[in-house]
Amino acid sequence: MSFTIGQTVGPYTVIEQLGQGGMATVYKAFHANLSRYVAIKVLHVAFSSDEGFQERFRREAQIVGRLDHPHIVPIFDYAMQENQPYLIMKFIEGQTLKQDLRAERLTLQEVTRIMTAVADALDYAHRNDVLHRDVKPSNIIIDRDGVPYLTDFGLARIASSGESTLSQDMMLGTPQYISPEQAQGRRDLGPSTDIYSLGVVLYELVVGRVPFTADTPYAIIHDHIYKSLPLPSKVNPAVPEAVERVLLKALAKNPEDRYRTAGEMIQAFKAAVAEGRMNELSRQMLRPEAFAESNYVAAPYAPPGYTGQPIPQMMSTPVPISTGQMQMTPAGMVVTGSSATRKNKPRGNGAAWALGGCFVFVCACVLSTGLIFSAFGDPRFEHNGVSEASGETDLLDLSDFAVGVQDAVRLEDAEALVETHPNDPAAYFVLALAYLDAGDPNKAAEAVQSAVALNPTVDTILEAAEVAAARGYDDEATTLLASTLAENQDDPVVRNEAGGYLYTQAFNAKPDDVAVFCEILGQYPDYAVFQAMMGQALISASSLPRRAAVPQRCPVEGGTSAEELILKATAQTPEYAEAFFVLGNYYEAIDEMDAAKEQWNLALAMPNAPTWVRERAQIKLANSE
Repeated sequence: MSFTIGQTVGPYTVIEQLGQGGMATVYKAFHANLSRYVAIKVLHVAFSSDEGFQERFRREAQIVGRLDHPHIVPIFDYAMQENQPYLIMKFIEGQTLKQDLRAERLTLQEVTRIMTAVADALDYAHRNDVLHRDVKPSNIIIDRDGVPYLTDFGLARIASSGESTLSQDMMLGTPQYISPEQAQGRRDLGPSTDIYSLGVVLYELVVGRVPFTADTPYAIIHDHIYKSLPLPSKVNPAVPEAVERVLLKALAKNPEDRYRTAGEMIQAFKAAVAEGRMNELSRQMLRPEAFAESNYVAAPYAPPGYTGQPIPQMMSTPVPISTGQMQMTPAGMVVTGSSATRKNKPRGNGAAWALGGCFVFVCACVLSTGLIFSAFGDPRFEHNGVSEASGETDLLDLSDFAVGVQDAVRLEDAEALVETHPNDPAAYFVLALAYLDAGDPNKAAEAVQSAVALNPTVDTILEAAEVAAARGYDDEATTLLASTLAENQDDPVVRNEAGGYLYTQAFNAKPDDVAVFCEILGQYPDYAVFQAMMGQALISASSLPRRAAVPQRCPVEGGTSAEELILKATAQTPEYAEAFFVLGNYYEAIDEMDAAKEQWNLALAMPNAPTWVRERAQIKLANSE
């Protein structure tokens, strides 16, 4: 049930809906007797289906309602309307920190002031044994007088207390800001989980973006647990070393390695700002490509008391996210209630997998599918669980596979894996890797065909290509992503992730690299995005961009100039921002900056422009001033 405009709820009249998330809907309402506006937060109807929830709701609302701090949005009341719980909170007229971030109007002094207030609010709550569990910019409100407030203590605390269908064995939080231990679904959370989330907010404010971004919530959650933090100074050279040290400590994987309190973290940040003589935020220095440079899988984080058991919550239970709801199921991941709803899609056919020998990325597919099996002779197959003979299994640690080609995979181990998991495509990918290491590419191709027959998901392919690149298989990752993009052009996730990688490879292309893009264009001659990428590769590989042209040895377009090829792409698919962005790069290369900025602005203004286009266009425009 949802409230309607004009409805009377207790003494309150509903005026308008302010927002909606995966766990609650927020309304603005008016209390006539007190002549004041309030905010009503109505929890998801699924909470009310839990027997005994009303009593827990009352108890937890009382605990949170006792919080009295100048920077915490207070809870005035709690009640039920037709068996649906809701909270009455102070109505704050203002903007969220997230909105200020988008407008890029925050100064370093304002950031310091806001973060000091929020840290003080968190420390106060922690002293009263209340965790927030969902610290993020959209839960920090700045009123018209510039006073910051931390909101949604009630929702995070109350939702996590019960056993309803939305809280049992689930994680509560937002993927970009979630702590590793919270991402693992641990129940014994402490203040350090909020300190980590606040550290992510600080990272975003100082560096220019959050440390982990991906096109699915699951991928982001995975990165918080397993991936090393992208070094702030590599992502944004304007970040001083002293400030970088603070961020590294705040975002340590192990809770015990972080700051003891939020206030301690902010005090350390202030000292680091002074030590590094930092006097402004420099978002124009952001280097999006640095995220790819540091994108490797680190050793898995094992929290204190971890017994080596698998992480069932992350792999098999719903995860309420405040921007939507993520559900991991055997069929894939579904995100609902957010701006983009999609489900992992199986490949339509396996023909394109043969393009460019794409079987070299096999190790990554095992990583992304979370394959469970027993230990083999290869130390990379070892894990902390017990053998399948006892009926128990554990998650495979494949971090060694992700960081580079090292020891060969033993063929007998891979064959045994296929025998125990005949219906899992990941097992055949491991077998293909073993054949590759044994120098038998034909057998490897057969193994990949077997894997394809089992319909691996698009997300598996995307992550596979990422790790393939980390292992040094750049050409294979490029052709793999090209085939995936060709078959999923309407999928914004594929378009963003695959297109961004292809652009990076084209932008860094040397003369010998042009052949890869020739093969791609030959395979997909009428695809505008590949025409644009070929044009970018020609520009990058040539010392004379005006004279850059498609080599005659290419299967198509031989002799066509880079400019003609890119213009053809813009005319063929005028809604593709990628082509206009690359056209701007061409004009930049021939020193026609006014024309370059015109094209970059055009790409930036397109409503369907992928994130990678927007970020790079903004940087290009900032650097051209």
